[in-house]
Amino acid sequence: MWPWKNYYPLYQQEVARRTHAEALVQVWKNKYFYTVNKPSIKPEVVDYVDTGTLVEELFNYLGSYRVLYPLDNYYAVTSLEDVLRRVQLAGVHKLVKILDVHDCDDFAIGLVGEFSNDPFWWDKPFGFIIAGSHVLNIFYAKHEGVSQLYLLEPMTGELVPKETINGEIITMVVIP
Repeated sequence: MWPWKNYYPLYQQEVARRTHAEALVQVWKNKYFYTVNKPSIKPEVVDYVDTGTLVEELFNYLGSYRVLYPLDNYYAVTSLEDVLRRVQLAGVHKLVKILDVHDCDDFAIGLVGEFSNDPFWWDKPFGFIIAGSHVLNIFYAKHEGVSQLYLLEPMTGELVPKETINGEIITMVVIP
Protein backbone atom coordinates (compact mmCIF):
# COMPACT_ATOMS: atom_id res chain seq x y z
CA MET A 1 0.00 0.00 0.00
CA TRP A 2 1.47 3.33 -0.98
CA PRO A 3 1.70 6.18 1.55
CA TRP A 4 -1.21 8.33 0.38
CA LYS A 5 -0.89 10.70 3.35
CA ASN A 6 2.54 11.78 2.09
CA TYR A 7 1.15 12.71 -1.30
CA TYR A 8 -2.23 14.13 -0.31
CA PRO A 9 -1.10 17.77 0.26
CA LEU A 10 0.51 17.78 -3.18
CA TYR A 11 -2.64 16.25 -4.65
CA GLN A 12 -4.82 18.98 -3.09
CA GLN A 13 -2.60 21.69 -4.56
CA GLU A 14 -2.78 20.11 -7.99
CA VAL A 15 -6.57 19.64 -7.87
CA ALA A 16 -6.95 23.38 -7.44
CA ARG A 17 -5.29 23.81 -10.84
CA ARG A 18 -6.27 20.65 -12.72
CA THR A 19 -8.82 17.88 -13.04
CA HIS A 20 -8.71 14.90 -10.67
CA ALA A 21 -6.91 12.64 -13.16
CA GLU A 22 -4.40 15.31 -14.17
CA ALA A 23 -3.65 16.01 -10.51
CA LEU A 24 -2.97 12.34 -9.77
CA VAL A 25 -0.65 12.02 -12.75
CA GLN A 26 1.20 15.21 -11.82
CA VAL A 27 1.67 14.22 -8.17
CA TRP A 28 2.83 10.75 -9.08
CA LYS A 29 5.19 12.02 -11.77
CA ASN A 30 6.76 14.47 -9.34
CA LYS A 31 7.28 11.73 -6.77
CA TYR A 32 8.34 9.16 -9.37
CA PHE A 33 5.44 6.99 -8.31
CA TYR A 34 3.57 6.68 -11.57
CA THR A 35 4.03 7.82 -15.13
CA VAL A 36 1.84 7.42 -18.16
CA ASN A 37 4.05 5.62 -20.66
CA LYS A 38 1.55 5.49 -23.49
CA PRO A 39 -0.10 8.34 -25.34
CA SER A 40 -3.58 9.10 -24.09
CA ILE A 41 -6.67 11.03 -24.98
CA LYS A 42 -8.04 13.37 -22.36
CA PRO A 43 -11.81 12.90 -22.64
CA GLU A 44 -14.25 15.71 -22.07
CA VAL A 45 -16.63 14.90 -19.22
CA VAL A 46 -20.12 15.63 -20.54
CA ASP A 47 -22.24 14.13 -17.76
CA TYR A 48 -22.20 12.04 -14.60
CA VAL A 49 -24.15 8.89 -13.80
CA ASP A 50 -24.61 7.32 -10.37
CA THR A 51 -24.45 3.57 -9.87
CA GLY A 52 -28.21 3.24 -9.25
CA THR A 53 -29.00 4.85 -12.58
CA LEU A 54 -26.38 2.74 -14.33
CA VAL A 55 -27.78 -0.49 -12.83
CA GLU A 56 -31.28 0.54 -13.92
CA GLU A 57 -29.98 1.22 -17.45
CA LEU A 58 -28.28 -2.19 -17.46
CA PHE A 59 -31.51 -3.92 -16.38
CA ASN A 60 -33.45 -2.13 -19.11
CA TYR A 61 -30.75 -2.83 -21.69
CA LEU A 62 -30.32 -6.51 -20.87
CA GLY A 63 -34.01 -7.22 -20.40
CA SER A 64 -33.99 -9.08 -17.09
CA TYR A 65 -32.05 -9.68 -13.91
CA ARG A 66 -28.37 -10.36 -14.46
CA VAL A 67 -25.29 -10.49 -12.26
CA LEU A 68 -24.01 -6.91 -12.32
CA TYR A 69 -20.85 -5.50 -10.83
CA PRO A 70 -20.65 -1.73 -11.16
CA LEU A 71 -17.81 -1.06 -8.74
CA ASP A 72 -17.92 2.73 -8.20
CA ASN A 73 -20.52 5.04 -6.65
CA TYR A 74 -20.63 7.29 -9.71
CA TYR A 75 -19.03 7.52 -13.12
CA ALA A 76 -18.05 10.43 -15.36
CA VAL A 77 -19.64 10.10 -18.79
CA THR A 78 -17.75 11.12 -21.89
CA SER A 79 -18.67 11.22 -25.57
CA LEU A 80 -18.95 8.14 -27.75
CA GLU A 81 -16.35 9.63 -30.07
CA ASP A 82 -13.78 9.97 -27.25
CA VAL A 83 -14.32 6.35 -26.18
CA LEU A 84 -13.91 5.06 -29.74
CA ARG A 85 -10.75 7.15 -30.24
CA ARG A 86 -9.31 5.71 -26.99
CA VAL A 87 -10.18 2.17 -28.13
CA GLN A 88 -8.31 2.75 -31.40
CA LEU A 89 -5.35 4.24 -29.53
CA ALA A 90 -5.19 1.19 -27.24
CA GLY A 91 -4.74 -1.01 -30.31
CA VAL A 92 -5.91 -4.18 -28.55
CA HIS A 93 -7.95 -5.15 -31.62
CA LYS A 94 -4.70 -5.35 -33.63
CA LEU A 95 -3.25 -8.17 -31.52
CA VAL A 96 -2.96 -11.71 -32.88
CA LYS A 97 -6.05 -13.87 -32.46
CA ILE A 98 -5.49 -17.52 -31.52
CA LEU A 99 -8.60 -19.68 -31.22
CA ASP A 100 -9.24 -20.74 -27.60
CA VAL A 101 -5.93 -19.26 -26.45
CA HIS A 102 -5.99 -15.53 -27.20
CA ASP A 103 -9.56 -14.74 -28.13
CA CYS A 104 -12.51 -12.53 -27.16
CA ASP A 105 -12.12 -12.79 -23.39
CA ASP A 106 -8.43 -11.84 -23.54
CA PHE A 107 -9.17 -8.93 -25.87
CA ALA A 108 -12.08 -7.63 -23.76
CA ILE A 109 -10.21 -7.83 -20.46
CA GLY A 110 -7.09 -6.39 -22.11
CA LEU A 111 -9.11 -3.41 -23.28
CA VAL A 112 -10.56 -2.88 -19.79
CA GLY A 113 -6.96 -3.02 -18.56
CA GLU A 114 -5.93 -0.32 -21.04
CA PHE A 115 -8.68 1.95 -19.74
CA SER A 116 -7.90 1.10 -16.12
CA ASN A 117 -4.22 1.87 -16.63
CA ASP A 118 -4.94 5.38 -17.93
CA PRO A 119 -5.66 7.95 -15.17
CA PHE A 120 -7.76 10.07 -17.53
CA TRP A 121 -10.17 7.12 -17.90
CA TRP A 122 -10.31 5.74 -14.34
CA ASP A 123 -13.73 7.22 -13.60
CA LYS A 124 -15.37 6.30 -16.92
CA PRO A 125 -17.86 3.37 -17.09
CA PHE A 126 -16.05 0.86 -19.32
CA GLY A 127 -16.23 -2.87 -18.59
CA PHE A 128 -17.03 -6.24 -20.07
CA ILE A 129 -20.02 -8.51 -20.45
CA ILE A 130 -19.98 -12.30 -20.71
CA ALA A 131 -22.78 -13.34 -23.07
CA GLY A 132 -22.97 -17.07 -23.67
CA SER A 133 -19.56 -18.12 -24.94
CA HIS A 134 -18.58 -14.63 -26.10
CA VAL A 135 -17.16 -11.66 -24.21
CA LEU A 136 -17.82 -8.08 -25.32
CA ASN A 137 -16.95 -4.71 -23.87
CA ILE A 138 -19.79 -2.60 -22.53
CA PHE A 139 -19.64 1.11 -21.78
CA TYR A 140 -21.84 4.10 -21.08
CA ALA A 141 -21.35 7.21 -23.21
CA LYS A 142 -23.18 10.21 -24.59
CA HIS A 143 -23.90 10.64 -28.29
CA GLU A 144 -26.06 13.36 -29.85
CA GLY A 145 -27.31 14.43 -26.42
CA VAL A 146 -28.35 10.93 -25.30
CA SER A 147 -26.44 8.91 -22.68
CA GLN A 148 -26.75 5.17 -23.19
CA LEU A 149 -24.99 1.81 -23.05
CA TYR A 150 -22.96 0.54 -25.99
CA LEU A 151 -21.46 -2.83 -26.88
CA LEU A 152 -18.03 -3.12 -28.47
CA GLU A 153 -16.50 -6.14 -30.19
CA PRO A 154 -13.00 -6.18 -28.62
CA MET A 155 -11.39 -8.16 -31.45
CA THR A 156 -12.31 -5.54 -34.07
CA GLY A 157 -12.72 -2.37 -32.00
CA GLU A 158 -16.14 -1.74 -33.57
CA LEU A 159 -19.56 -1.13 -32.07
CA VAL A 160 -22.00 -4.02 -32.30
CA PRO A 161 -25.80 -3.87 -32.00
CA LYS A 162 -27.54 -4.94 -28.83
CA GLU A 163 -29.17 -7.75 -30.80
CA THR A 164 -25.77 -9.48 -30.78
CA ILE A 165 -26.50 -10.71 -27.25
CA ASN A 166 -30.20 -11.52 -27.73
CA GLY A 167 -30.91 -15.08 -26.67
CA GLU A 168 -27.52 -15.46 -24.97
CA ILE A 169 -27.25 -16.19 -21.26
CA ILE A 170 -25.60 -13.18 -19.65
CA THR A 171 -23.30 -14.61 -17.01
CA MET A 172 -21.77 -11.42 -15.72
CA VAL A 173 -21.35 -7.69 -16.32
CA VAL A 174 -18.35 -5.99 -14.70
CA ILE A 175 -17.81 -2.23 -14.89
CA PRO A 176 -14.78 -1.19 -12.81
